[in-house]
Amino acid sequence: MESQLVIATSFGLKIMREINGEWEITQSIQHNTHFTAVSSLEDKILAGSKSGIFRSYDRGKTWQESNRGLDVLHIRALKINPHNPDLILAGTEPAAIFTSRDGGESWQSCPEVINYREKYEWNLPYSPEAGCVRGFAIQKNRVYAAVEQGGLLRSYDFGRSWELLDQREEDIQINSADPWIHHDVHSVRLHTSTYDQIFAATGNGLYYSTAEGASWSKIHPDYCRDIWIDSAQPSHIIVGSADGPDRNGSIKESITGGASWHPIMRNLPETWSNTMVEKFLQINNELFAVLSNGAVISTNLDNFRWKMFLDTFENVQDITWMEGKDE
Repeated sequence: MESQLVIATSFGLKIMREINGEWEITQSIQHNTHFTAVSSLEDKILAGSKSGIFRSYDRGKTWQESNRGLDVLHIRALKINPHNPDLILAGTEPAAIFTSRDGGESWQSCPEVINYREKYEWNLPYSPEAGCVRGFAIQKNRVYAAVEQGGLLRSYDFGRSWELLDQREEDIQINSADPWIHHDVHSVRLHTSTYDQIFAATGNGLYYSTAEGASWSKIHPDYCRDIWIDSAQPSHIIVGSADGPDRNGSIKESITGGASWHPIMRNLPETWSNTMVEKFLQINNELFAVLSNGAVISTNLDNFRWKMFLDTFENVQDITWMEGKDE
């Protein structure tokens, strides 16, 4: 069975399969649905939309709705626990977190998140809704959740309970230690080989912690929405940065853990005037970047020569990879 990509777009899901070394679109479904997020593990796929969640247990051959227990249907993030496919997290707009412990059959709300949302009056600059949960990072039962215009949430019991880490709106100096993280968190990543290294892309730069979020240093100054971390070398980082939302975006690399940065825009303009990197995804030795204009670009990690993978008309929102397997 071939490897496949599941691609969430604003007008449906697309499934691409790798056939003879080339990616081809082999299936398109739910053309009238605006999808926003997708996550997969083994044969399971969860796809989130502005109107709820769809799930497949057979690599996308058949689908069914999965909304029992959801009282917010605008999904912004999905994550299947890599250690247990029955455990799933969903983040929404307005900001809420739902957990499933039965593979997506049913969902339970996390009341602490709603309490934080109301207490701190979370908001979004582009929407009337009260913040949104944009992404998750999981390591065993420890979970972090990135809340746009809300902060960073942490759970030690896979979402049964949550705490909001200390935050503030003010700037901090580059490479200086600080107990706070900026309140506008767009994504969070954990390094796979260590327990304590956390990276958070925010509206005020890239933040780094080696203390489970108890203290932070800012290692890149610019607005960013996602990063890639080398699994073999945590000092090797790639960030999609910009001067502001979708303004003068570029891709930069550090091999010094954030002490210095240089652009890696080969085959691309020096900056994008009206777009930026929304999300990164690594597949073997290939790095994919979903742009905020809906395009997807990719490069081999050995040479960083970017090429267009899917053009803007595809309007891609998220992407996940499913490894091929013997039938």
